Amino acid sequence: MLKISLIGVGSVCFGASTIADLLYYKEKLHGATLALVDIDPEKQELMMFLADKMNREAGEPFHIIGSCDRREVIAGSKFVVTSPAILREELWKKDWDIIHGAGIRQTYGENGGPGSLSHTLRNIPMLADICRDVEELAPDAWMINFTNPEARICTYFDRYTSLKFVGLCHQIYEGYRCVSKLLSIPQEELDIKAAGINHFTWMYDIRRKGTAEDLYPAFIRAVDAMPPSFEPISRQLYHTYGMFPTAGDHHLAEFLSFAWEKQGLAGRDFASTVDDKVQALAWLRGVKEGTRAIEEKVHGKSGEAIADIIAAMETGNNSYQVSVDIRNNGCIPNLPHDAVVEVPGIVSSDGVHGLAMPPLPEGIACMIRQQMTVQQLSVEAAVTGSRKTALQALLLDPVVDSFDTAQTVLEQLLEAHREYISPKFFNGKS
Repeated sequence: MLKISLIGVGSVCFGASTIADLLYYKEKLHGATLALVDIDPEKQELMMFLADKMNREAGEPFHIIGSCDRREVIAGSKFVVTSPAILREELWKKDWDIIHGAGIRQTYGENGGPGSLSHTLRNIPMLADICRDVEELAPDAWMINFTNPEARICTYFDRYTSLKFVGLCHQIYEGYRCVSKLLSIPQEELDIKAAGINHFTWMYDIRRKGTAEDLYPAFIRAVDAMPPSFEPISRQLYHTYGMFPTAGDHHLAEFLSFAWEKQGLAGRDFASTVDDKVQALAWLRGVKEGTRAIEEKVHGKSGEAIADIIAAMETGNNSYQVSVDIRNNGCIPNLPHDAVVEVPGIVSSDGVHGLAMPPLPEGIACMIRQQMTVQQLSVEAAVTGSRKTALQALLLDPVVDSFDTAQTVLEQLLEAHREYISPKFFNGKS
């Protein structure tokens, strides 16, 4: 019997939308067991109530179980979906203050820059524990990951576990939205081929579905007609390297030493994000109390690919996905074959298969190869607890331009997150 385990389901955006998306495929997935896991007892209880209610309204196609202890429910899972993060906003803000206090011009700091190293060091031990449980209790499961930093987490899965995996991110749709807006073409009529690494992908091709019309020239003309404030970093990179980035300046800036010149250093609006989470929790409580409607936050299929992938594997009907994070294995020929890339893919009963893409322009490939090395060193540091390896990752990051500052920031980040990172960092300080 099909079992799907959702770990970190208490994240309202992730949990509610994923349950709704799976219910969209209720006929194809009928009889499946959904196991809902969250370490927060209140959120766990609220999501169980929400899932039961949505399931009843859909005719009860699924069996819903749940626990705050994943080991109680994940045995025999065919799919394990991971989205947890340790005190995401609180610790991210702490990173931000430390890094900027040292004078490092980091623009965002989740998937790139020193902040990404910090996210990696504290999220991988947590996910490593999950992976060990899955390897023991559901060794044939597919890991479907949403936890950031996506590329680094998937690198951990690939290099340090025996599990099958795919990482998912919706950021490519920023490229779809951009093209759609400038050319006044509905997103569903666009076919964009983009590849690279998560949040650092590049548009190879832009076409209109059904006609194969090449829209790239018209798109660039439309971009150049916009005010200078419109995606200035992406525009500069296109005119320098010949490809337009996909993720938008906001995320693109994380990987570039010069992005602060255009992006500024305002960074994430932590207060607003925390308030959004408070409001989402209030909605969940209201649903249980009968004072709020599910439809306030759940509006049909979300656009995330989790349910599409699960349904494709279960039915054997091929599903095209605009982006998947997987081992390269030659998909992008001028990037390392054993590194994680983000490429279009086909999902079928035998797994996830990336599409073969042409080589990237060498200048872009060089930037990505540097980031891949940073990512791999960060993951190695998270696993081994090696300060030297963590320092190497920082020194190779384009955002860092001072050896002494890198050392200082590393020590401060390690101490700030001592509770969540490998204790090996403090055993001999090697």
